[in-house]
Amino acid sequence: MLFYDRRKGSGDLDKSVIAVKQSLDRGKTWSGEKVVFEDEEASVIQPSLCRMANGQMGMTFSRILLADNYKAAKLFTSSADEGESWSTPVPVSGRERSYMTGAHDRLAVVGNGRLISLVHAKTKPRRPHHLVSYVYTSDDHGTTWVNRTPESLDVDLHPFPSSNQEFGFWETSLVELGKGALLLYGRTATGWIYESRSEDSGTTWSKPAKTPIPNPLAPMRLTRVPDTEILLMVRNPLVDMKAGWHGGVRRVLAFQTSSDGGRSWSRCRQLEFVKQTRQWFDYPFLLWDGDLLHLGYRAPMEGSFECSIYYQRIQRSKLLESAEQSPAGDVLKAAPEE
Repeated sequence: MLFYDRRKGSGDLDKSVIAVKQSLDRGKTWSGEKVVFEDEEASVIQPSLCRMANGQMGMTFSRILLADNYKAAKLFTSSADEGESWSTPVPVSGRERSYMTGAHDRLAVVGNGRLISLVHAKTKPRRPHHLVSYVYTSDDHGTTWVNRTPESLDVDLHPFPSSNQEFGFWETSLVELGKGALLLYGRTATGWIYESRSEDSGTTWSKPAKTPIPNPLAPMRLTRVPDTEILLMVRNPLVDMKAGWHGGVRRVLAFQTSSDGGRSWSRCRQLEFVKQTRQWFDYPFLLWDGDLLHLGYRAPMEGSFECSIYYQRIQRSKLLESAEQSPAGDVLKAAPEE
């Protein structure tokens, strides 16, 4: 199943519904669209799906009030019949901020069955947008949620303070390393990815720290190759912090691998590339299906409302082959731990 938000415009504040398409042949063909969530008083966006420990499907999504675009919350719902029907949504985010959302594909189940929802929030109702992140967990299949980061995760560095550009630590992505260890990467306005780590399945988190990975103002997506210790990251690698609000055009989408828990990464390997056009590729989402990785991503046209969803099927063996072919020393080295 592919869940997505269909908007009347191109922004988060435009009216949107959540729809789904289904494939019965592992992504070779797709059904027509079915709307599953629609709210007359709000825009519903950014769906995230997971298979919970009890066998049911879980979903989070953001609800932004149309009458007051500075009020938004993250909600959770579940399905016991493979998406045919959904429970009444319950709040994930609390009252820490008035505007709390989060990118799509940001709901995870870790080894102990705990659900983790990644949320970000605006610290001020209007621009410049200072965005901070929160980690919410549920140990009862989404019935109740606990904020594990009451102080918020933040990178309060703004390279262009006179502009209205977004800054902070937001649109985070999570991967489980094993034995309660979790790695969280986040988007910043500094030109670098920052990370936070947890050693207790998401109960406590370290202060975000700079990584050696240059990155524009664009989100990344982390996962682990099944039955291995290899991490996979999909992101936009072009960085030019003077190019505009985006910190680098999103004409390249690439992946990298790590064999040491994110301490170092291979060089980028290209997934998509266009030259001197308005076509962008961004906001990747991932799903493992046995030995097959389903990769989707947004494909907007810069400066227009036109936007498509692109999709690729990648065999696990191809990713492992790419990881093995990274030459010795051809990696981004992490700074020594303090």
